[in-house]
Amino acid sequence: MTAATAPVITSADRLSLTIFLAAAIHAVLILGVTFVPLDPAKLDAPPSLEVILVQERDQSEPEKADYFAQISQEGGGESEERHRPSNPFASTEVTDTAGIAPQPLLGGNPEVAETAEQPVLTKLHDEEKIQQHEKQLESKLNRQQNQEDIDFDLEIARLTAELAIAQEQYAKRPRKLVLTASTHERSSARYEVQWKEKVERIGNLNYPQEAVQRKIEGVLMLEVELKWDGSIVEVNLLQSSGSNILDEAAKQIVQLAAPFPAFPPELRDKADHVEIVRSWMFSNGGLNTRK
Repeated sequence: MTAATAPVITSADRLSLTIFLAAAIHAVLILGVTFVPLDPAKLDAPPSLEVILVQERDQSEPEKADYFAQISQEGGGESEERHRPSNPFASTEVTDTAGIAPQPLLGGNPEVAETAEQPVLTKLHDEEKIQQHEKQLESKLNRQQNQEDIDFDLEIARLTAELAIAQEQYAKRPRKLVLTASTHERSSARYEVQWKEKVERIGNLNYPQEAVQRKIEGVLMLEVELKWDGSIVEVNLLQSSGSNILDEAAKQIVQLAAPFPAFPPELRDKADHVEIVRSWMFSNGGLNTRK
């Protein structure tokens, strides 16, 4: 016969038993406790205090008062039954409270209050400032007018000076005599012949060799202006020969022939300058001038 062994209880077994007992106790408490709603009819009404507002005070106080008020008053009136005192003046508050009747409001136009006349602003600035501004503006306009007058006078003076200078220059301008085919006088003709002879002599002595070598020939028209003392004033090419060699050679010959003879007295009395316009012909290695 063998002996029985005792069961082994572990910590997990104890924890499971504890949780089961706790759940059972909470279930008994939750399911066993119930709540019943209160009956409003069985509740006692809270105490109340009714206060009446009266309008007049009596000299004697009543022995037993039916209501509380701000002053003592003996009941009166013609009614034998006891009623709550009422006020002939109703409240203006609109409410459903018993004992307070709304008092209708009558509309009315408000009285027109007299208003004092407000000053009206009719000018942006006062009279003194306006006058000062007008004086400043007038002074500015006067300065502008004076400046315009000064500028106008200066312009007149400048134009007068320019006119005087132009007249003086015109008066000092030399008297010119143009010697062309249409102008032929005895005094000028003799001087032109002397000029022609000298020019052709110098020209033949200094004939351009390049023109000879290249057999360049041509005719050009030259204007030579001379002063009364025979000096050259200006040389202008009026018509080219078509060859730059011949054109430049003609100008160089005039410079080599200068100075020319002075004007004879008869020509000097008529002119300060003479302009000699002639055709220059370069041909066969020789120079010839003609009108």
